[in-house]
Amino acid sequence: MAERSGVDQNIPGTDNTQINSGEDTIVATSQGAMAAKGNISIINQGIDPKEYAQLLAEKIILEGKLSQIRNEKNDVAEIVKVAMEASKLAEELQKNERVEISAEKYIELGNASQVAGRLWVAEGQYKQALRTFTLKEDKKGKARSLGSLGAISIIRGDPEKSERLLQECLAIMKEIGDRQGEAKSLINLGLIAKTRGDIDEAERLYQESLDLMKEIGDRQGEASSLNNLGNIAKTRGDIDEAERLQQESLTIMKEIGDRRGEAGSLGNLGNIAVAQGALDEAERLHQESLTIMKEIGGRKGEASSLNSLGIIAKIRGNLEGAERLYQESLAIDKEIGDRGGEANSLNNLGIIAKIRGNLEGAERLYQESLDIMKEIGDRRGEASSLNNLGTIAKIRGDLDEAERLHQESLTIMKEIDGRKGEAISLNSLGLIANTRGDIDEAERLHQESLDINKEIGDRQGEASSLNSLGNIAKTRGDIDEAERLQQESLTIMKEIGDRQGEANSLNNLGLIAKTRGALDEAERLHQESLTIMKEIGYREGEANSLGNLGEIAQTRGALDEARSFYTECVRIRREIGIPIDQWFTENGY
Repeated sequence: MAERSGVDQNIPGTDNTQINSGEDTIVATSQGAMAAKGNISIINQGIDPKEYAQLLAEKIILEGKLSQIRNEKNDVAEIVKVAMEASKLAEELQKNERVEISAEKYIELGNASQVAGRLWVAEGQYKQALRTFTLKEDKKGKARSLGSLGAISIIRGDPEKSERLLQECLAIMKEIGDRQGEAKSLINLGLIAKTRGDIDEAERLYQESLDLMKEIGDRQGEASSLNNLGNIAKTRGDIDEAERLQQESLTIMKEIGDRRGEAGSLGNLGNIAVAQGALDEAERLHQESLTIMKEIGGRKGEASSLNSLGIIAKIRGNLEGAERLYQESLAIDKEIGDRGGEANSLNNLGIIAKIRGNLEGAERLYQESLDIMKEIGDRRGEASSLNNLGTIAKIRGDLDEAERLHQESLTIMKEIDGRKGEAISLNSLGLIANTRGDIDEAERLHQESLDINKEIGDRQGEASSLNSLGNIAKTRGDIDEAERLQQESLTIMKEIGDRQGEANSLNNLGLIAKTRGALDEAERLHQESLTIMKEIGYREGEANSLGNLGEIAQTRGALDEARSFYTECVRIRREIGIPIDQWFTENGY
């Protein structure tokens, strides 16, 4: 039996995990409009007394619930419960032609429906308000209605419609001199620009909003603008500045008692902790955020927190826990109509499927995510999904398609200044170059990726790039340099708790030990790698470790043991649908 070469484990940190926790703050321009303005009237001419009495009773109950929402200061969960009851009752009353509802009251009802997470009902109520305010030539009311509809369109993933509505709202707010309304419109327009990938424009709009909020003394608006500027800093890879801005936002949110805003800032700080590899701290922050979101009935925030906790579980190798959390997040996203959140959850479930070797399932989930991202105009999400589809193509051996997808992803990431995504795409293209035997190009791409990861403080990305450069050094025959790089990668992976990355580095150190003739050390390292791969359910990694253990047994002359390892390696590869090395087929496997 001819000897087989060992398989290097290139760390698949090439998957883009979608984080949607504590996203940019969306503000409603009609918030604070839950004042007791407007009314609900019943036309009593010619009405049956029983019907009139029934409608009157329902009107009184609805008014009571709206009053309760206005006056409740602390129990946010109770507000959400009452808002749900009010929204459902209002929806029924609206169907009766004898009930007349003023534009102001429609705004109030829309706010209640939005708090309850019934976005489709809120949209209808805001549209009713817009029609009436337009007929009455009430500019402020019209602007409030437009702003509220624009905010809902952001959540529902229609950026073009949202931008049109918010630009109209902004123009009116400027015309009538409503500084707070102007600042809130700027925040939401900034979010649309960021979604489109226009980071400079988003930053300009958020900064304009912050200046206005400070000028008028709106502390909540100031905190929202700081939060969003923090997300811009993180996108650009300036982690220290991002952390400073998020901490400022969190301090204000706590001071003013804004629980939802507090949860959002905690989530964003959790995302920064993930990027820094501080998983325990990240978990604490996201768990705190989740607790608050559940207390206040913030379903969108709850889904985001669950998604983020799933990412932490995945990094730690707890695939079952990650899948459960992603599925929970997906269910909420679908329930509330959050298309962006749905796409993120689908993408992350695709990563779990890929790790388990279910390539068809992974591809389907990535494609679903990509379709939604394109539909809602989320350029960053589109780039991430393209990159992940590229990893599937590479596993299947279709290098041309993989390169096309990764290159498309890289182009978008550069356009939108997405430094982390750029580093991931460069690393992925480096792996393709290495597979093709273009070592110089592979080294250049991995080095570029490493430089970005160090610059933005992405510890996991740094470890992935070091791993890839270690494999390049080994290919060139520089074993000492290869070992140094793999050891550095392993140290970081252990520090940040990335079990899959740890297993990959152990595997590669095992190959180096074998090259040096230290077979006992090589076997120990490959066994350690195999144990972790089995624990976390990473089938492709398991197959590679088995193949490498087979090679050690073969080198020692233990051919039956080698055949057993090789047979299991090939069985797993066939089972999960990845190409079988020519050496195996030539030797009857």
